[in-house]
Amino acid sequence: GLMTAGTSAQRCQELALRQHGVIARAQALAQGMSLSAIDRRVQSGEWLKLLPATYALRGSPASFMRRATAAYFWAGKGALLSHNTSGVLFDLDGVSTRKISVSSPRRLSSPRIVVHRRPTDGLRSKEIDVVMVTSIEQTLLDLGGTLSSERLELAVDSALRLGLTRFD
Repeated sequence: GLMTAGTSAQRCQELALRQHGVIARAQALAQGMSLSAIDRRVQSGEWLKLLPATYALRGSPASFMRRATAAYFWAGKGALLSHNTSGVLFDLDGVSTRKISVSSPRRLSSPRIVVHRRPTDGLRSKEIDVVMVTSIEQTLLDLGGTLSSERLELAVDSALRLGLTRFD
């Protein structure tokens, strides 16, 4: 049957609330929202454009998870949150991040996001909340290339303590 704007708007609202306030344009369209209805929401400030084709509900907290979710949706097919960002999501000690890091086989560019271009289909991954991240082992491997040995040791120790991985 025909979907009315009211119900598609409600569905978008409900979906975004389950996703840290974030909704991708493709998701909004799939809920029956038109492009012009999306544009009206951005124009009125009801939706904030965080990244191309990626929006947040006005008033949703500007949290780390909101930024991570937006980056994950923006990066699209084949993308995984990685490096420092997955380290933070795994709650590892010694890891912090200002910019969100994403690994993607596609050529992506944003001043707000660190893009590591690489094939991801061979990488082990894990679902955390509403996003996919590189596995703990891959995350530690990636961090090995960027963290000081002191911070890396903190990260590895906390991964073991949290039971996320073990050395066999």
